[in-house]
Amino acid sequence: MIDALFARLGVTAESVEEARIALARQMRLEGDDFIDAAARATMELPGYERLDIEAVRPNTARSMGKVLEALESKDLNLFGALVESVAYDRARQGLPASSLFRLANITEDMLNELAMRCLEGPRALLSAAAVNRRITDGARDVIIDGFARAHMQLRDEVQHLASQFSAPLLPVLPGVLVLPIVGAVSPQRAEQILDTVLEGIGPHAADTVILDITGISDVDETLPEHLERTARAARMLGARVVLVGVNAQVAQLLATRGEQLAQVGVYQTLASALLALAQRRARRRG
Repeated sequence: MIDALFARLGVTAESVEEARIALARQMRLEGDDFIDAAARATMELPGYERLDIEAVRPNTARSMGKVLEALESKDLNLFGALVESVAYDRARQGLPASSLFRLANITEDMLNELAMRCLEGPRALLSAAAVNRRITDGARDVIIDGFARAHMQLRDEVQHLASQFSAPLLPVLPGVLVLPIVGAVSPQRAEQILDTVLEGIGPHAADTVILDITGISDVDETLPEHLERTARAARMLGARVVLVGVNAQVAQLLATRGEQLAQVGVYQTLASALLALAQRRARRRG
């Protein structure tokens, strides 16, 4: 849309190329003076006024160096590539995207002022504006992408923590973990339970995982498959799965469809399971 607007104003590929060359030449000519001006403009942004200009100048020099490289190499995306990683880090730190957008705006303003010092005539200045807009719009695009990527990752982390909270793994004895399962076990919930069990075995050096299904509801025919898969995966890590709190409905379902659960211990209550495990360990020590 922006390119179409510039084209209607008489900007051509040839005039854009001429403007790019002139901007690169003038920016290299001004060198440190241009960087100092950009650093002073940055100092006017909220949050920067408390900093010393010498603390701001290195990052400004790096950014303006990429702008110059973009102008000289014809790769107008180089500035955006530099901003991309910064955008992601800023988003992870909880800073607003507007802070980086302001820096992109400052860069565009600085480049347009640079054009005023090296070009004459509306067509040449419009052509320079087209170059500058392409450079800074590339930065704006990656700012949006970087913030979106960081927010999606944060959302996934929150969902992972929420899933762990919904399936808490409790160490009750040395080497023994208890996972209370309450509510329905959907395929997604079954994956959460499996992940929780597998992630907990190693850190707790567990050899037994007790699945307390007293509070389970909406039992369907997939439950034995989910339980068997969890038991099998736990065995691969050197731990056995024990079931407690099996009600009549679950017992009937396991009896008809739980052929692979023969190696899974079953106890009526959590207390009876813990007592049996404690007695077994006492016999081993004796």
